Amino acid sequence: MSVRQYTEANLLRMLRAYADAEAAGETLSAIALAARLGLADSTGPNLRRALLGRSWLEIIEPPRGSWPGRVRVTPDGQTTLKTGVVPPLAQPVPHSRAKALRALRLVADAEAAGSTINGHDLGTALGHSELHGVEIRADLIKRGWVVVVGWIGNTSILRLTALGRDALVDAPPPQQDQRHTLRQRRCLCCGEDFASEGPGNRVCRSCKDTVDYQSSQMTSHVVRLR
Repeated sequence: MSVRQYTEANLLRMLRAYADAEAAGETLSAIALAARLGLADSTGPNLRRALLGRSWLEIIEPPRGSWPGRVRVTPDGQTTLKTGVVPPLAQPVPHSRAKALRALRLVADAEAAGSTINGHDLGTALGHSELHGVEIRADLIKRGWVVVVGWIGNTSILRLTALGRDALVDAPPPQQDQRHTLRQRRCLCCGEDFASEGPGNRVCRSCKDTVDYQSSQMTSHVVRLR
């Protein structure tokens, strides 16, 4: 069932249910929320995907096993609830293959360094806005070039797929005379600032040398906010 096949009423009802659950500190699955609204069980996950697709919800902790995961209502979602008006679904902004390949190279470099790169840093590294970087990251996932294999706090761990590695054949090679400029960045594992060589270098050497980091899928690390 596509996003466009849902009535505005059901979209708003499901969004309101998520907002109410968030306000009450509840963590409920999409199926449980659909049942609360008197909707069919199978409608819940599809409505959840529709809300995520409209950027009214954002994932802050992915589902694991029987744990339904956590989502929160975005500012756009709050605005929609206040106005009660469902805007038309925006068409995705296409990105050129050349730009997508440049972004893919950054993801590959971060993976080779044993780290990851988020959408905001993708945008900065490409000379665009942080929001633009988030859109390009989504583009890479949609093309099937990268997948999310885990999380460090609220930051997804991106890894190249077989299609992504094939696409790298067409990617422009990194400039040989380009020198890395050290910059203070916050480590995604311990939360401490360290001298980073680039946007893809987001884990400090001390954390990389730990047994937990080298033996796990990095799903247990959290960022300590200061």
